[in-house]
Amino acid sequence: MSNVKEYVEYAEIIDVILPFDFNYLLKYYVIYPWINENNNLVRILEDNNGVVYKVTIYKSDKIENKLLLKIQSNSIIMEEDVHWIKKKISWCLGCQEDNNELKDIIKKDPILIAANQEKWGRRDKSSPTLFEGILNVICAQNIQFSRIYVMSYNLSRMFGKEILLPEGKYYSFPKENNIKDLPVEDIKKTKVGYRCKTIKESAIFLDENKITLERLNDYTNSEICEILEQIKGIGKYTSNLILNVVFRRFDIIHIDSFVRTILKTFYIETKDMNDEEIFSFCTDMWGKHSGKIISILTTDTDEWAKELGVEIKLKSGAHIKNKPTIC
Repeated sequence: MSNVKEYVEYAEIIDVILPFDFNYLLKYYVIYPWINENNNLVRILEDNNGVVYKVTIYKSDKIENKLLLKIQSNSIIMEEDVHWIKKKISWCLGCQEDNNELKDIIKKDPILIAANQEKWGRRDKSSPTLFEGILNVICAQNIQFSRIYVMSYNLSRMFGKEILLPEGKYYSFPKENNIKDLPVEDIKKTKVGYRCKTIKESAIFLDENKITLERLNDYTNSEICEILEQIKGIGKYTSNLILNVVFRRFDIIHIDSFVRTILKTFYIETKDMNDEEIFSFCTDMWGKHSGKIISILTTDTDEWAKELGVEIKLKSGAHIKNKPTIC
């Protein structure tokens, strides 16, 4: 490719706690700027100085509990940059989470055995920033899930930073200050629809109050939810889901119509149970693993439910067999 800026590469290794299912990461919830590129997982990151990196993550063929990283940038990569990247990738992929206790819970439950589909080392990806996580959750509301892939790519292409490498052009996810001063009409061009207003509100709120993932990480669940719910358009469902997918806190669950359908089909006999009762039912039964179990139950649900003789018409959208048209 012509006009490629000078770039540098850096190789590195991160440790993982086994079991660790790399194929699950490649197949499920690959939302831009996560990319499945030639069966390797790619993440585009932008640091606090505005430097953009392409991080390619490989599964080691020789050492089972290691992931290999290839870091590329148009800027010189310093040792502190590598440390920051390794920490972010390890966090986002749950590399240091031990799933063995969860495995014991699954093995005692025939429904979870069917839902898990032998994916003992599954991890769901998290967003590296609070802003990206909030926007992903906002974009996933009231929509066919495959549309979030298009929205996230468009947000990155239109408002993120570009990195040009020999193999192509990539974009980081936009930061709050890239969005907060934009007219909502410009945000709407990314195909986010009415969500454009909440996206702008989120950017303004986080930027003005200097709220980041790192700042809130020591707060309690209720404290984080109280802060996030000050953003117009974010309620209990959204804040709980953000706790799962951004803060990797799994002692809490989000409840939507899909989750209600699954739980009332397979677990809850009292059909008029309200959301607070459903929340308590799940967290009492599954404790600190509740969020991960809800993720298991809502992934490929229509497929694993058939093995139990149950037809679920709703589809999870956790992975798409055909790449959506980017527009």
